[in-house]
Amino acid sequence: MDSWKLIKQGKKEKYPFWIREYVIRAIRAFFVERNFREVITPILAYNLPLEPTLYSFRTQWNTSDGGKVLYLNTSPESSLKKLIAAGIGNCFSISHSFRNLESSSRTHNPEFLMLEWYRIDSDYKDIINDTLDLIRYISEYLQNNNNLWKKYNKKICKNTIPDGSNSFNMEKKYREVTLKHLFKKVLNVDLDFLIQGNNLREYCEKKGYVTRNYNWEAWFNQLFLNEIEPYIVKNRFITVKDYPAKISPLCKISKNPNYAERFELYIKGMEIGNGCSEPLDYKRICSMFEMEEKYRTENKASTHAIDYSLLDAIKNTSVKKYAGIGVGVDRLAMIFADVTDIKDILFFPL
Repeated sequence: MDSWKLIKQGKKEKYPFWIREYVIRAIRAFFVERNFREVITPILAYNLPLEPTLYSFRTQWNTSDGGKVLYLNTSPESSLKKLIAAGIGNCFSISHSFRNLESSSRTHNPEFLMLEWYRIDSDYKDIINDTLDLIRYISEYLQNNNNLWKKYNKKICKNTIPDGSNSFNMEKKYREVTLKHLFKKVLNVDLDFLIQGNNLREYCEKKGYVTRNYNWEAWFNQLFLNEIEPYIVKNRFITVKDYPAKISPLCKISKNPNYAERFELYIKGMEIGNGCSEPLDYKRICSMFEMEEKYRTENKASTHAIDYSLLDAIKNTSVKKYAGIGVGVDRLAMIFADVTDIKDILFFPL
């Protein structure tokens, strides 16, 4: 049944999509209190960052001069980074985003809400702290809104809100680990070794994974999704940090050049956010975009035009250091509503 029909049936007061509404209110309040500017970013664009595993929806703007190809944004990232380069300062956006070629599942909808924010003079460690503070803030915001609890199932909410007073205790359940640590613990292999030369491909072949006509990113993803992620899922609340630089084109390189200052946050087995220290090496970013474009062209994969205006903005920015993250708002609402299907917190899921 479509979610919106439940309102007509008189079940509106207890249905979990109201939790999503209050989560969005809490997000805005959190950033307003911290003097971040909210930015309304466009959905349609002539070009986008060309990142591995992210595929866009293509559409046509029909005009009297023949029309133009446009793409639906995969995130508000490009717009926010251009504004950062222009000097807007700390900013955030809650934007409708679209991802193509992703299978339908309990945690995926091709159209979704993405929260993205950037902080000046910060690195990924600061953004990790921001993210934890945001989750605490949402928890307190929901608990302090008595009208919401009167309308929604109090028992469910009490058991899922991640604060220190219930089963989802932040301080006791939260873990922060490096990806290198996980590879050693789960597979007993040194990630430093896999990063070198052709070692990852050979290791994947021994494990029985497909490697022919795949790139390094695809080899890594097979290993990560099948071997590492099941371990992550067992942890209720975990941040995994320090990813290989080869698969992190829009992340700052660490002191160890094999790695990037990047992290991903998982709650109850779902990836909630992906953040990093932002790179300012526009030549490296351009090279990564063009390598991805070549790979897709050679493999006849779906692609879109590279956003060279983003590269130009990064090249000419006066900002010396900043960091940011993208967070799935719908998935975050799922956590607080204690539901396992994204359709349960959307009025009009596809």
